[in-house]
Amino acid sequence: MKKRTSSAFSEAIHIMSIAKFLQKSTYQHDISHIKDSLTKDPFQRNDQDIQSLYEFIYVYNYVQRLKSKYSDQFVKEICRYLYYKQVSQNTIINTHKTVFLVLSGRVIVTYYDDNDDGEIQNNQKSIQQELTFGMSFNDYGLSENKKCHVRVIRPTEFACLDFKIFNEINSNQRSNDTYEKQKFLKSLSFFSIFSDVEIKYFSYHMEQSIVQKNSFIYQEDDESIEFCYFIGRGEMEIYKQNNQRKQFCLTKLLQGEFFGEDGLFQLNKRQFSAKCSQENTLLYRISLLEFDKRIWKKEQRKCLFELLNQKWIYRFQRFQELTQTNLDKEILSQQIKNLSQKLIQDEQIKIDFEYINNQNQIQTTSTQEQFITASWLLKSANQAQQILQNFKQKTQTKDEIKQITSVSPKHQQQLERIKAKQKNTKNNFSNRQSIIKTNQSPYRMSSFHNKGQGKVTSNMNYLKLFSQETERLNLEQQLTQYLEKLGINNENLQEIQKKSGSATDRYEKDNQFYQTMATYAQFQLYKNLNLQESKSQHTKNLEEEYQQLVQDQQTNIKKAFDQLTTRKSDNMIRKEFFLNKLKKMNKRLKILELIQKGQLECKATQMVNEEGEIVDIDEPIKPDDAYDIVDGKKVRKFNFVTSEIFEQFEKNKYHDFKQQIDQQKQKIQVIKEIVSGKLPISAANDDYQQNQNRTKPSNSFRPSSSVKQVIPFYILQQKQQSNSYKQQQANYQASSLISTRLKM
Repeated sequence: MKKRTSSAFSEAIHIMSIAKFLQKSTYQHDISHIKDSLTKDPFQRNDQDIQSLYEFIYVYNYVQRLKSKYSDQFVKEICRYLYYKQVSQNTIINTHKTVFLVLSGRVIVTYYDDNDDGEIQNNQKSIQQELTFGMSFNDYGLSENKKCHVRVIRPTEFACLDFKIFNEINSNQRSNDTYEKQKFLKSLSFFSIFSDVEIKYFSYHMEQSIVQKNSFIYQEDDESIEFCYFIGRGEMEIYKQNNQRKQFCLTKLLQGEFFGEDGLFQLNKRQFSAKCSQENTLLYRISLLEFDKRIWKKEQRKCLFELLNQKWIYRFQRFQELTQTNLDKEILSQQIKNLSQKLIQDEQIKIDFEYINNQNQIQTTSTQEQFITASWLLKSANQAQQILQNFKQKTQTKDEIKQITSVSPKHQQQLERIKAKQKNTKNNFSNRQSIIKTNQSPYRMSSFHNKGQGKVTSNMNYLKLFSQETERLNLEQQLTQYLEKLGINNENLQEIQKKSGSATDRYEKDNQFYQTMATYAQFQLYKNLNLQESKSQHTKNLEEEYQQLVQDQQTNIKKAFDQLTTRKSDNMIRKEFFLNKLKKMNKRLKILELIQKGQLECKATQMVNEEGEIVDIDEPIKPDDAYDIVDGKKVRKFNFVTSEIFEQFEKNKYHDFKQQIDQQKQKIQVIKEIVSGKLPISAANDDYQQNQNRTKPSNSFRPSSSVKQVIPFYILQQKQQSNSYKQQQANYQASSLISTRLKM
């Protein structure tokens, strides 16, 4: 028996030695292949080297935990900076700021508890462990990293990584993750109204995680409801269970969608379960407290709650269809009540300054448990605009609407006379302005690009609902598509602005146009949020409403072009005439100023004509708009604008450009005052001094007849004032001199 046992024991030892030799040889072969990659410079390693290192070190528990905590890309970046190190037997390793992965050999590691002084004491508790291939020590980047003492008992090879490199990779990865978060948030149209600073705030408070398939993010009836989630990549499924604990899939969520909003409804438990349905799903988690803190002032908060309302109604209706029970009606009614209360609280903050009827309307909607629809939003927006406009008008004319009863009876009649006089002057001024001004631009498909025109400025709010400039351009293209089919260009469109219908018709068309814009903006907002659950009856109604409004708008355009007249109105002709004349005069003034400065050359035989061109004086006179050729002779035309005969443009035979500039400025001032309504239209044919006499009071200084008319009136007045001032100064000096002599 002893011989048998001894022989068996010797055979077992021999087999174990062979196995160890084979195992060592295989490890040496693998390590020799990896060693070539580890000895290379980090920047000379190609993708194949990094992939081979990644596959080799993935068996280490430390690497797997790093991947779960950070990311797969983070581990691959570490593989680029690993380096090779070999240590002989009976050597004490200094583990200061370095991670060690054992490739071959053996080491004994003694772990110590952390001391307040950072030193290792003899009486401390220690744990000793022998490490071989596939193990690591001094694991950095994990919470359970402990101090250790390492002794090599056999020649050992390591793959090492410095803490400094680890921190740099981690910081770069964080900055890249932050950039990806900001890029993801900007791609969502809901965050288009937030500034870059606010989006950066959201990205800093968002936590990134990769979820595997069939794993639950949260389950129904969980009390932890402090987080909401955004899907960066992958798919999620929403489940709810019945009384028999059977789960039903209610909907599937895709990239860019939002879930986990239970905390916004002031609930205490989760109402649904969220399960991952695709491998490597990327989720962004943010605290509901931070999320709600940042969006409570925003305009789209109302739209967000309306979408959540539609989502939850859809889920409960789907659950009712699958389970064929009516038990969820109580839950649905409770959710409706909570959501309505939340909406009322938000709306009361915004509309307290408006009027009391709005508050009564909100209270009635809360009692009936009705939800805010798109038509209600548009109606309330129009009401808010009207209230704001009325408020502005009241503030502007607050001096005129004071009650006369608050004035004493002594001055009551006098105030009434002043008020009547102001009213008459105002009417005269408005009548004069109606002759000069053209009709207001009533209707333009691309009018929201012209921010300075009348009603456009008060209806620019709907453009805030668009996230990008391209969406605005798409909006204009869709609304002008019908015009392009009819072959209507911008010039025809400008004509229809001035000639189509009465003021009431134009006002109705304006309202219809901006209502179409707002409805389309609401529809685009719902569409761009990429919420599958929002594709319910609510968004269908929005789309139908928008299509109907666009159709009505197109029919109005066609009717307006059918009623288009061919002749221009008198006001348009007057306006165009004076504006064109003002452009020519300004051009001529600039040319004269350049000649005076020496930047342009004007010979003695040349002059600057009315068009602002330098021409020869001796050239023959060409017929223009002011003349007709009758029987080979030039006859002046009757000027419709000024009701006077055109004056021939005289060719100045003198070269005093300063005098020409002064005269040109005087003429420009007259035309400007005619356009603004300060002077009548007939003043265009009068001299500048006559116009000055109209505007000056009767007791003002007037030049004598001996003074040449070439000198402007205001220059003479300045001279007169200066002469009177010199006379007063001389009298004062004389009186002071006499007083000093008397004192002496």
